Amino acid sequence: MLAVTGLSFRYARDRAVLNNISFDLPQGEALALLGPNGTGKTTLMRCLLGLLKPGGGRVDLLGHDVLRLSARQRARMMAYVPQSSALTFPYDVLEVVMMGRLPHLGFGASPSREDRLEVEKALAVMDVAHLAGRLFQRLSGGEKQLVVIARALAQKARLLVLDEPTANLDFFNQTRTLKIMRSLTRQGQTILWTTHSPDQALLVADRLVMMKDGLVYARGRPEEVITGDNLSALYGLSAVVAETPVVSAGKPVKVCVPLMDEPEKERDGR
Repeated sequence: MLAVTGLSFRYARDRAVLNNISFDLPQGEALALLGPNGTGKTTLMRCLLGLLKPGGGRVDLLGHDVLRLSARQRARMMAYVPQSSALTFPYDVLEVVMMGRLPHLGFGASPSREDRLEVEKALAVMDVAHLAGRLFQRLSGGEKQLVVIARALAQKARLLVLDEPTANLDFFNQTRTLKIMRSLTRQGQTILWTTHSPDQALLVADRLVMMKDGLVYARGRPEEVITGDNLSALYGLSAVVAETPVVSAGKPVKVCVPLMDEPEKERDGR
């Protein structure tokens, strides 16, 4: 589905933000990007989406160079949920979610019955149908996040790209969103998302890429990559990964625990 090869990027007169990033994401799997603030995760996403032109390397989506695709083609293949969404005009929730259907509409065309059904389905999946007539600007931060994810679902893209999709959500809605993500991958949807929670990656991700200082620090299956040593080196703190007696999906659940009384470490692991 997605192949990233030797990707590098720097902003003008700035140090390199991304250095030789490479990874693959097969169809029907979820890949989590994990790393400290400022390590380049959002910049990487913008390169994957074709919003930034990398200084080196390439991004292939379904065998196509992303930079050679038109904006409309990219929108039909990838749906993006940013960390925050600010809309200037007073759109209601139904209109916001209907925006996800724009890549499928002809110029000047009105939404079809199929478009409306996809919007209704997306609203129902995210449990925000009751907000359909509300102004988007008057929603809470968490409600806005759920609506924007619904818009991405209505887009019916092959790849969902989510930048910290649970950041503004309470514990219930975080869990609901993670369950939806896991359900979607089981139905063949491909997902790439950033997270600051290694516990969430352990629950949902099929693959994990740890990023540090613009580099791939580690990658692989979450249960193999998320270790106390890797977390300690990544974040500069002492941490352990413990296996609980709780069983979910037929296996014990792992949790990541920071050791609060231990001194902080250098982020290079020293």
